[in-house]
Amino acid sequence: MSCTQALSHADADGCDSASTCRVHQRLDALAPFARVSLRRQLPLAELLPMMEGLAHWPSIVSAYNRASHRPSWRRSCVRNPRWRANCSEGACAGGPYNCTGILYGNSIFAPVIGSPSVQSLPMLMGVQQCLELIEEQDAAGK
Repeated sequence: MSCTQALSHADADGCDSASTCRVHQRLDALAPFARVSLRRQLPLAELLPMMEGLAHWPSIVSAYNRASHRPSWRRSCVRNPRWRANCSEGACAGGPYNCTGILYGNSIFAPVIGSPSVQSLPMLMGVQQCLELIEEQDAAGK
């Protein structure tokens, strides 16, 4: 049975294709491959303006700031004025939004809202990539 791979690479990986990233060698136990898709993983500096540019972004941020009658559900999220995309690690006091009440910083919008080290949003983009590959494969009749 052939395997389809939907992968991403970071700029720091120093590769930009299945060949230069040596996907077939690194994942040889999963061979044979029907398809390999490799996309660049967007850094936080690119994810942030993409998310903030969405028409419904103010509503999303507002939802994190709504009062709750349950103290354990109280949370807040405000734009961090000290955050800069080109800061050295730790110099910007956290991520682009200062949030409280998000357990371990794990948010569907992390690393934009939530912990800068949590990668929920890039993982969702990876799921979208997988679904697109499946759709293409089905359309091709394979």
